[in-house]
Amino acid sequence: MKVEYANPIDEIKLRYIILHSIDNLESKLSEIFEDVSSSYGMKTTAGIFESKTTSVKAKNDQVLSLVDIQITDMPYSSVGKFEDNLLDEEGIIEVCKTFDSFKMEENRVFLAELYDMEMKIREIYTAVARLENVSLQDSKVKPLKEFQGNEAVFKERLMNEFFFIEFSDYMNVDSRREPRLEDVLNALGHVTKVEEIGSIINELSYPTLHLKERFNELSNIPETIGRMGKLRNCIAHNRYITESDAENFEKAKNTVDDVYNAFVAKFRSQEI
Repeated sequence: MKVEYANPIDEIKLRYIILHSIDNLESKLSEIFEDVSSSYGMKTTAGIFESKTTSVKAKNDQVLSLVDIQITDMPYSSVGKFEDNLLDEEGIIEVCKTFDSFKMEENRVFLAELYDMEMKIREIYTAVARLENVSLQDSKVKPLKEFQGNEAVFKERLMNEFFFIEFSDYMNVDSRREPRLEDVLNALGHVTKVEEIGSIINELSYPTLHLKERFNELSNIPETIGRMGKLRNCIAHNRYITESDAENFEKAKNTVDDVYNAFVAKFRSQEI
């Protein structure tokens, strides 16, 4: 999805905690936004910019203010300019933004997209793993503790092991864990011919699930997980998404869609 910052928005609500040494902060905020709005051809901020400030005395002759702002019929880019000018203002010591209605809505839309992308990846891994009749048991990746021993419970909820790995672990699902001596001895216990020893030992270092072998397009997933991960963390920790984040996410979404469409096509033609 493309995030639009230049189109006018009916209403933007913002909240800040500001540490400052300014006598009349509300007047200063209006003055700062007036400079911003003039660059958009606005002659007045009446009906466009409103602020409500509650202040308490802090140490060192400083003031801590809780500020609610409403901006009407302005593009979101005006908020960025306002905040830049606010930070440059003499007497402003620190600014922390604790609410942004535009960013909240933006995050909500991205969250829905992330859900769709992550479920598509899970669908592909589940299908290919079941076709190979394998699990994560010998993979470098381990399911989270809440899943281990509770497989039956989550199975009833229609979830499997791919719901219970770290998101970044999708890059390593096809990697086998380091073989232990007991793995080698156990494997050799199934050997019936000397000629089989080489292939048995090779298997211990071969990708566990054979996913890329069966479905080569999965080789595109690791880079995609990296692109998705940053934005996923921004949303999970209530940080704000930059235009660069949005562009990287768009690339990741296109890759996931391409891989998923290829998977569905191969599945329906029984070529997977």
